[in-house]
Amino acid sequence: MKKYLYAVLILCAAILVSSCSMSSGGGSDSGGSDGTGSGDGSTGSSYTITVNSATGGTITASPTASAVSGSTVTLSIAPLTGMALSSLTVTGANGSSVTTTPNDNCTSYTFTMPASDVTVSGTFAQGYNITVLDNVAGTHTTANMSLAAAGTTVTVYVLILQGYHAEQKALQVQASNGTPITATETSAQNEVNNLVYTFIMPDQDVTVQFWGQARGDNDY
Repeated sequence: MKKYLYAVLILCAAILVSSCSMSSGGGSDSGGSDGTGSGDGSTGSSYTITVNSATGGTITASPTASAVSGSTVTLSIAPLTGMALSSLTVTGANGSSVTTTPNDNCTSYTFTMPASDVTVSGTFAQGYNITVLDNVAGTHTTANMSLAAAGTTVTVYVLILQGYHAEQKALQVQASNGTPITATETSAQNEVNNLVYTFIMPDQDVTVQFWGQARGDNDY
């Protein structure tokens, strides 16, 4: 009987040792064979992000130093007072251009990390004021920035409020010296019933105003 109990104890001890070894062995794969992935093939390799310094403001990447290919990188834009972003480029391997997407007010941009190191470069220039006159009943007009460098594209959104629709619509952009600036209506929309216009910022302040009639649906 003693010999039987002794054999059972030895067998149980062997099972416990085997289970602990299996657990620690499985955990060692969590970092992936090259230390860059999760071990399940769900992530790619990590590549370096280099942000060149700029005069007139700062550009900060998040993540700051490197990112896994396929992940999203955010670039935060912080101009000095009176300055505005003039250009922004992200360059990958062999000088290839990486597409960036701005947020609604152009204070940050995002891009998808390619399978290569990238270099981020930007320039800042004097900013000119954009004043939006939001005074047409049944509409709400906004611009994607309040300060812009000459030569940059400004986007203006005109929201037609619920229960209204626009007639004889047009967007007037006028420089501070009285010169009219051409605004182009685009097919893009960021909400239902929005009108979207773009114009190129001149080297002076501008005033933006939507001209048109926003009639109520019950007026017919």
